[in-house]
Amino acid sequence: ISIESIKNKNFMNFKNINNKIM
Repeated sequence: ISIESIKNKNFMNFKNINNKIM
């Protein structure tokens, strides 16, 4: 697994959490 894919995954998770809070 590359670092870029991990960053991307974390970013998507962060966005999903933000959407649930909104």
